[in-house]
Amino acid sequence: MYNKGNYRLGKDELLQVLESWDANLKKPLFLAACGGTALTLYGHKESTKDVDFLIPDPRQYEMTIAMLTAMGYARATGFGYKHPDAPWIFDLFRGQRIFETDLLDPVQEPAFHRVIKKFKFVTLACLNPPDLIISQMFRGTSVDVDDSITMIQAENLDLQALAQRYKETAGYYYFPEKCKTNLQYLIDELKERRIDATPLEEMSSQWTP
Repeated sequence: MYNKGNYRLGKDELLQVLESWDANLKKPLFLAACGGTALTLYGHKESTKDVDFLIPDPRQYEMTIAMLTAMGYARATGFGYKHPDAPWIFDLFRGQRIFETDLLDPVQEPAFHRVIKKFKFVTLACLNPPDLIISQMFRGTSVDVDDSITMIQAENLDLQALAQRYKETAGYYYFPEKCKTNLQYLIDELKERRIDATPLEEMSSQWTP
């Protein structure tokens, strides 16, 4: 069914996997991609190692877990499910929290996601770019920094609006000081690449978490 030697998942291959999910569903399912998965679906990254989906509706989340279990998937990590015939792990987050980030607004509302493809039952979407960057930078790995810069450039984002939303979202985070530290990593890397980071820098200099 899958190429076991391919440890990275491209957009076309991911859509094929979701088509198999769709064939095993009888009710609607809304998936919001986040992390590198979203960048891959946006077309800004060639592939992703693991797949991250947010399922905001708790009933749809439970339905998805039941469906995957029936298809032969098993829990592989805290959030992750894996098919024995494939190398990829699908991390499934429930509600409005990704990793340790609580989103400001319901992701299922039209303003806060971008639809990539509609199957018969599955609606595949991505987090909007600002929330995608925020959720990645609150984690703050070097890959998250690179992904965030890719999104900033590819989507021509308003950095002043991003700075304000970043600060506001951090107000609900359990450790806002970490959010500020991670933002500085992003600012430093933007400046290293000669990308104007002034709006982010100005906000950060006035921000006392």
